[in-house]
Amino acid sequence: MTAKYPSLRVEGGFIAAEIIDDIAEGKAAGQKPRDFGFADQTRLIDQISAAWSDARGFWQSFLAACGKAAEK
Repeated sequence: MTAKYPSLRVEGGFIAAEIIDDIAEGKAAGQKPRDFGFADQTRLIDQISAAWSDARGFWQSFLAACGKAAEK
């Protein structure tokens, strides 16, 4: 997109650069802990990390179950 966000590519100008800046700076709507049902002092990065860790565990359990089913 720009030198500011080299790994971001927006097609057709669907999202304005100002909105991307607001998202990156945490100013866009819908980015506060309360927007996700958490207390205001909650660190979203901690919640995201915990959810990702849970998802990885579920995925590993799923893969293990698939392997057992394939063995039958």
